[in-house]
Amino acid sequence: MEDTVIKSKHDIRDYRVIKLENGLEALVVHDPRITTKDDNKNEGRQVKMCCAAMTIGVGSLHAPKRVQGLPHLLEHMLVEGSQKFSEKKDYLSYISEHGGSTDEFTNTEHCNFSFQVNGKFLKGALRRFAHIFIEPLLSKEILEAEVNAVESEFNERKEEWKLVHDGLLCHTSREGHPYNNVFLCGNRGSLMGEKDDCDDLHKEVLKFHRKEYHAEKMKLVIISGETLDGLQGWIEKLFDSIKKCPAKKVESRKRKRILSKRPVWKSGEQYHIVLETLNTNILVVSWILLSLRNVYEHKPDRYISYFLNQEGTGSLISLLKDKGLAKSLTAEIGDGICHTANIFSIRIGLTNSGILEINKIIGLIYEYLTLLRDSPPEWMFKEIQSVGELAFNFGEENDQREYAVKLSENLLQYPPKHVIYADHLYEKWNEPLIKQVLGYFLPENMRIYVYTGGSEMEVSKLVPWFGIPYSVQDIEESLMKFWKETQEAHEPLGLPCKNEFIPYNTSIDVGDIVDEDFSNMTPPKCIFDEDSMKLWYKRDCTSKAPFACIYIQIKYSKGVWDNAKTCALSELFISFLRDKLNEVISKAQMAMLNTKLRFIDGMLEVKVFGHKEMLPSLLSKILSEVNSFMPTDDGRYELVKENAESSLMEDNDDNEFLETLLREHIYVKDELVNYLHNLSLDDVTEFIEEIRSQTFIEGLVHGNLSEDDANKIYKIVKQIFPNKSLPIVPRHVERVMCLTPKTNFVVNYSGMSSVISTAQLYIQIRPNLFNSIKKMALLDLFDVIVEKPFYDRIRREENLGYTVQSYSSEIHNVWGFCFDIASSDHEPYYLQHRIEEFVDGLEKVFEDLDSKTFKKYRRSLVDKKLQGCSSLEDESCQVWKEISKYSGNINITQKVAEQLKQITKDDLMRFYRKYFKKSSGNCRRLKINVWSSEKFPEADDSPYKDENEEVPDDEDNPNYW
Repeated sequence: MEDTVIKSKHDIRDYRVIKLENGLEALVVHDPRITTKDDNKNEGRQVKMCCAAMTIGVGSLHAPKRVQGLPHLLEHMLVEGSQKFSEKKDYLSYISEHGGSTDEFTNTEHCNFSFQVNGKFLKGALRRFAHIFIEPLLSKEILEAEVNAVESEFNERKEEWKLVHDGLLCHTSREGHPYNNVFLCGNRGSLMGEKDDCDDLHKEVLKFHRKEYHAEKMKLVIISGETLDGLQGWIEKLFDSIKKCPAKKVESRKRKRILSKRPVWKSGEQYHIVLETLNTNILVVSWILLSLRNVYEHKPDRYISYFLNQEGTGSLISLLKDKGLAKSLTAEIGDGICHTANIFSIRIGLTNSGILEINKIIGLIYEYLTLLRDSPPEWMFKEIQSVGELAFNFGEENDQREYAVKLSENLLQYPPKHVIYADHLYEKWNEPLIKQVLGYFLPENMRIYVYTGGSEMEVSKLVPWFGIPYSVQDIEESLMKFWKETQEAHEPLGLPCKNEFIPYNTSIDVGDIVDEDFSNMTPPKCIFDEDSMKLWYKRDCTSKAPFACIYIQIKYSKGVWDNAKTCALSELFISFLRDKLNEVISKAQMAMLNTKLRFIDGMLEVKVFGHKEMLPSLLSKILSEVNSFMPTDDGRYELVKENAESSLMEDNDDNEFLETLLREHIYVKDELVNYLHNLSLDDVTEFIEEIRSQTFIEGLVHGNLSEDDANKIYKIVKQIFPNKSLPIVPRHVERVMCLTPKTNFVVNYSGMSSVISTAQLYIQIRPNLFNSIKKMALLDLFDVIVEKPFYDRIRREENLGYTVQSYSSEIHNVWGFCFDIASSDHEPYYLQHRIEEFVDGLEKVFEDLDSKTFKKYRRSLVDKKLQGCSSLEDESCQVWKEISKYSGNINITQKVAEQLKQITKDDLMRFYRKYFKKSSGNCRRLKINVWSSEKFPEADDSPYKDENEEVPDDEDNPNYW
């Protein structure tokens, strides 16, 4: 079988769809930019990765009722190896050793397996990949380990509101519907039952695999530099042994379709869920729609979402914010349910006042919807259609593996010709279809969920498996009738204005496109260097997309970030700016213009990315507000302050505690929130006036813009910011604590989670490694070699936790290395004990590393470094990082790649002994223990405390780098 895939005229890849005799359908993609040969001609050039993805039409809803979570467990087990490649983890090891990575996930109705690897090793990877579907190991030993992994994963995530929401939906769906009482992710109890019997579960696994995993449900995508004929030959040879579909499956499918046509839930109910880990209140209003899969060319749901997600004058969220009821709103359709239905939801982040006005908010939702019911405007569809075409023809290229995953999922849902185009296709305006779908947005088809971090309301029920308390009540009939009879929207609700940011000129200067490697190696050029401003420019000469990225960093005086109060004022200033610019940023986002506005280290940073035609206008609007806006006492001050406080508390940065300890001017959330709470409007206005008195601006213009275009950007910035030059000395400089040699600090914190504890061992190396490329290369190579042994030991062998990671860390140009474990079963001191034992045993790991394997790791890392950025936006981020953080040290990645070729195993051993060995005079260790709220009282009684550990003294005067 062969089908023509519709692709963008600018897409240089070739596509072919094939179908094997066993029913497996595959899409092969030839990408001429990928190198698959190991020859000297490609030495030092960019190396793109090959990748593959397999989507299988088996998801969590297919699990037998008595073994909930079985598809998720099987996803874990399959990648552990096959009968042909019987060495344990052969598939995972092969990918890892050749510079690649893997990923797997299970959704309600499908699962996905994917990998990326250096092109020279694609065929070997595909052999191993094919055999995990042909004849996987699925041994009892693997089963026992992965049941523990599923249990750990569930325990770490069971307080996430979205997971709880899915669990509640399944638990309360109508009896007889396939969704009813399904436990999507599963845990040890749902898999093993009361017997906790591996033998019975093993039989169920084998039975389920035989029954569900067959070729007709499989959609394979391979992206490579090989020819289409070559790839097709590989697939026909490697994947034709996957078993066919059993004939009797047709009958069971028909039965499932009949069952799934039953209503998903009883409507007209309101649920109140208490989730103590929430820092904000959430309202979710949902409606059941019939499946829209067969009308994907029209996408009526996206039209309705586009309308509901509008910001600015006349919009629903603008009104809710003005009334002080809401902070945010998102409207979207969720995953399909058994191919026959979809759930459309509006999720609203509520203020403290909004939680008391649920019925009023829902009434306003129905008012707003009346604007569409009678005469939905066609011009709004044309806007969406224009953006869809822009994304299809010029959209940023995704990460290669993510692209393969998306294509394989689409191959399961759409005709082969639309496997790329389906996500962007808006065929024609269909007003009757829009009205038909709007007909489902009625109170009698609605459910309401209210999530709070705590409540005085009596909650008598528990969400099964999660143990989260909730209550349910029927909505009063009079209220349902009132909502149903809503006929019109009252001012200030109204239809949105047309989007000024949607571009219509998509031309590019094709003549300037040059060799890819030349472009990426060419450093940015400083085109203006003045007392008040410095502007860099780099032309993108490889992309055919009319896109660009602009960074503008405004540096303020030293006092802007010197203490907790000024940091809190900075947070409030940026919150006011975002609130003021909300409509502009939202409109831009809908037109594929991404904006980022943040205060960081005493500097305000603005980033805009998207179509080059619209960037100058967007940048001008943003910078004008940055330099002129002043908050007033218009009733929004307290609301914006409340939003700033909750945003701070919701920001879950994995390295929050580490940075708070090491950085000179980072403060704990509670301290900042306390200051925020007490700040007056006068405090904020005085602060803004002071920081605007002197500024220094540095920026980057990168993309498909000429130098003349960059000059225009310079003029825009200079017009908005007159000469208020800030001398170098008063500018804010962020510093990092220098741990003294042989430091062995430990710090204990109480965490937000009631069940999860974490342990982090941080080893500080030294600052400014970009001035010592060899050490940077050694740290990267250490990271690559250590990652898998650490993960295998801690996660797979000892099963200490689901989240296990090791990685290099850079905090304001001070480099270090982290080992992290999150666990629901073990306390932090024990986790630290296991980490230290692993680190101290690394010398033997390195000694046992043979020359061939060492060179394999080194070469794979070189290739990975030369892989380049997957998109223009990623490349802009890298260039800007080198300018703003690395003091203009350009092309660091390429320099590290060159240095890696000279690194020896002895170099790595010396590096390890100097910085990581506990006995070394250069070893600097910091241990951070975050205890679950249940276990924190036991911290001082742990038998695993190290007598030689020290606690940092707040009274000390630390040295800073």
